[in-house]
Amino acid sequence: MIGVFSDDGSEYFSVSGDRRFSLWDVEKNKVKCSSKGKGSSGQVSCLAFGQVDGGEKMGFVGFSNKKMVLVWNMDQEKWSELDTGLDGVDGLVLCGNDVFVCSKSSKNVLRFGGSNQSLLSKYKVGKQGATALGVQGEYVVAGGNGFIKVWDISSGAKVTSYGGHASVCGLYLDASRVLSRGDDDRYLYVWGLEGDTNSKKRQKVSAKESLNRKAAHVLTCRGVAVASCISGSLVGACTRKETVVWDLESPSEESRCIVKGGDVVGLHILAKDRCVVVRWNGVKVLFQELDMQGCHDLSQQDLPLDDNNDKSSGKKNVILHTDVIAEVKNKRQEDEQDDEEEEEASLPLGQRLEKALGSFEEQEEAAATPRREKPTPGSLATALEQALVSKDSAMLETCINTCDEKVVSKTLARLSSTRVVEFLQVVIARFDAKPVRGNDLLIWVKYALLHHADYLCTLPNLSDVLGNFYQVVNFRLANFDLLLRLHGRVNFMMTQITDKQQGDRREPSVVYDEEAT
Repeated sequence: MIGVFSDDGSEYFSVSGDRRFSLWDVEKNKVKCSSKGKGSSGQVSCLAFGQVDGGEKMGFVGFSNKKMVLVWNMDQEKWSELDTGLDGVDGLVLCGNDVFVCSKSSKNVLRFGGSNQSLLSKYKVGKQGATALGVQGEYVVAGGNGFIKVWDISSGAKVTSYGGHASVCGLYLDASRVLSRGDDDRYLYVWGLEGDTNSKKRQKVSAKESLNRKAAHVLTCRGVAVASCISGSLVGACTRKETVVWDLESPSEESRCIVKGGDVVGLHILAKDRCVVVRWNGVKVLFQELDMQGCHDLSQQDLPLDDNNDKSSGKKNVILHTDVIAEVKNKRQEDEQDDEEEEEASLPLGQRLEKALGSFEEQEEAAATPRREKPTPGSLATALEQALVSKDSAMLETCINTCDEKVVSKTLARLSSTRVVEFLQVVIARFDAKPVRGNDLLIWVKYALLHHADYLCTLPNLSDVLGNFYQVVNFRLANFDLLLRLHGRVNFMMTQITDKQQGDRREPSVVYDEEAT
């Protein structure tokens, strides 16, 4: 789930896996308004939310594979588009009436503004482009592969630059600090803006000195952070295991755990001792305001995977995603396994070898006899259609591993006819890649053709759709006739050898004597 808090933390703008955009009331834990959005079929990469000078609440949606940004006027419930001219949008920030956009394929950070959202200014990043963006007050910050750059918004002059993460995925600003987060390491870097923050005159620093400058604070997380924030001297971060906060003004700068577990994916610091966290388990969203003085253990307080109680109570805090509930449970098991692997990696080498050798036989036996629960046709049909929609090859592979003919038949009978062509193409491609799976995959092909023959016959390009299937089958059967002939000859030879060994002397049924005639 992708989401962003309002400046005061009272509202939260998010997008779910089914491309539904929602504005949440954090205190009441309810959806204020939601919309599917027009043209939102691409891959959402970033969101921005805020109030423009007129007081209207606006949400902006960027896509990694589209040049346009969707604009949602939540008060008027209208959607519009902003053409950025970029190949994709990787960073998006709303500041007042201006929208800042960056892309890893663009040499510049773009600033749009005015009533018609025209291009106002550009900030040169370089040919490597930028993957993260932040704006606060009079500064705009962009980061990419190994760099972070700061500009003055009004003049466009570069203030300073930093090195840091191999790949920056998050940037956050307050009055005098820049917080950066990478997508492949466990560190948060806090940089200080050089000189007086209220002065336009800053000490000039060479590019080499800027990149070699060390961060003012380097904070270490237990795992890669999925979200972070900065408010004054407080810095917060969420990992899969815990949510922690640092006080930069304290002498030790030690992290203080405020939440253990709990599926936390977002954090906003409200005050010196209060914060609000976003919990999400793949199906349900929950906001909780917590006291940061203590540690809240939410690891055993799993969010329910069903929404029966919420429907009865009238709450609207459930978002259904393209992932089925079974996949969410599997994800939890994977997270637990990752935790065990991280704990094992921290052991000395001798203990790791001893543990690995001791559990080798058990792992081998478990791998040889996998346990699978037999799915129901209803859940399998839902999962199959969702996998086709979201292009989730892992979920699709899980579905077609089912070989029970009754389950397969009922599942394909429930599959929408508009998805049959796409499904056949995927299954045939797997059959062509691995012919040894033919016995299992052809069951799916058989019942797909059986249940949806009427629809397939109406397609004008049916020969093109099934052409690849014909080619695969003909290629696999190219030597079938030769093998049949060989099989017949071998059978004849074996019969003759057997008769000779048994001394069988059978008399001919007819004898023709030419001389006698």
